[in-house]
Amino acid sequence: MSILCPILGLNVLVIFFFKREWLFQLRPFLILLVINCMLFALSSILIARAIGDRNLVTMLKISLLYQVCIYILLLIFRTLYRRDPVDTFWTSDTKLFRDGIFNFMCIMALVAVVLILY
Repeated sequence: MSILCPILGLNVLVIFFFKREWLFQLRPFLILLVINCMLFALSSILIARAIGDRNLVTMLKISLLYQVCIYILLLIFRTLYRRDPVDTFWTSDTKLFRDGIFNFMCIMALVAVVLILY
């Protein structure tokens, strides 16, 4: 269980890096949201019953909070620029500076969620 909690807790980060369109399309986003809600509930139950290491079990809560943060940032980006952000990791195109800022803000949102939970 000790290795499973960090892997499941960071599922949204892995999806953000490798399968980003799942976070931008409605149906995959909702499926992931349901899964992360179940992980959040499971984490709350495990913490309440003192099952497992508290710090590792708390990592299960990260995925839901991080997904909500990404959704809020995506709504702001779509409102301002009327398009979905693109991945800017492998490009040095200066036209994609706004997309790079979005990506940076998403990573900072993860750092903020982790700092808040711990």
